[in-house]
Amino acid sequence: MNKLKIFATALVVFTIFLSSFTFYIYQLIYAPNFLIGKEPHFVYVYSDDSFDEFRDRLYNENIVNNSMAFSLLAKWMNYDKNIKPGKYLIEGNENNLSVIRKLRSGDQVPVR
Repeated sequence: MNKLKIFATALVVFTIFLSSFTFYIYQLIYAPNFLIGKEPHFVYVYSDDSFDEFRDRLYNENIVNNSMAFSLLAKWMNYDKNIKPGKYLIEGNENNLSVIRKLRSGDQVPVR
């Protein structure tokens, strides 16, 4: 009986931990992180930009709210090693996944 209680407790703790971790990952990927409550904004990625410089510029210009979440997902998606220069339109309330996909694919606004 004692082993059953320990197993049940461990199972409940593990389930809570797994649920919390899954919710955090979901938030990291799909929660709005760019221009929350703001109008669309153009972002320029310069040919000599490193990922850290670009990320810091986004944070300093109040374009990204959580730069740590953006950095983590960008590294998971290998964007930090594949930066494409250009002019990108970031919509209000956009999430990390859509912005990183846009930046990785080079989906730019034509520069005149």
